[in-house]
Amino acid sequence: MRNEKFDELMKWRNCLTQYAKDYLKENDSKTDARVKEAVLVDSIYYLIKSKGEEFAIFTEELHDENKYDDKVEPKVLIPTIVNVYSYYLFDQNHVESVTKNSFMTNYTEQFDPNIGANVLIDFINYILERNECDKRFTIKVLYEKYNELKHESEIKELREFLELTGKFSEKIKKGISIDEIYDEIKEEHFLKHETPNRTYYYKRPLKEKGQIVMTGEDAEKVDTELEALSYALAKSNTNLKSKRKTVEKRIARMKGRK
Repeated sequence: MRNEKFDELMKWRNCLTQYAKDYLKENDSKTDARVKEAVLVDSIYYLIKSKGEEFAIFTEELHDENKYDDKVEPKVLIPTIVNVYSYYLFDQNHVESVTKNSFMTNYTEQFDPNIGANVLIDFINYILERNECDKRFTIKVLYEKYNELKHESEIKELREFLELTGKFSEKIKKGISIDEIYDEIKEEHFLKHETPNRTYYYKRPLKEKGQIVMTGEDAEKVDTELEALSYALAKSNTNLKSKRKTVEKRIARMKGRK
């Protein structure tokens, strides 16, 4: 039985791919066709990846005879592409992203980031026009959207961090040792160990990727929890010590920030 999330994200992939196919047929700008194709492919890949899956899309697919009928409701599609692509342009280096993911496009050359941004903004506006939406975006407006989203994200992250800190502070007050709390975090996240430079390793490789080193969201969650634990200890009036050097270093660093 197929996974519902897989099917949903495949629908997104196919929907955006069809928009890209139509856009390339109807767009007559003088921008290098290979740059346009590479940016479109990479940005679609980025959007799906931001939703938790990595579905490759290849340049050849933008010119084949396949026609995808998958649709995503405009009220969901439009705010998603605006939000995700604002991050793609201003929080990522989209030129590096394109060259890094050249396995999908065979495009490895450097190009002007403004050209790439214009391609993507033109593509967003094309989708808006196709869905009879009167609004249009410019680089300036998309940058303002990025700053708005980033601020909201930072506030949310701070709130979550303080909630975690409060949770660990309560455990410390109850007399639970640092290492007991640390072991709970390890158990919850299948963490084997961490290195002084904050690289995290799984207890066992992920089945689907054979991956041992934690990356992405998994690593971020572990790092946030260990930082929150260190902060809770640094601001407490206890002299609790950990047997783990990495934890002690975190606590010392947090105390230095106070």
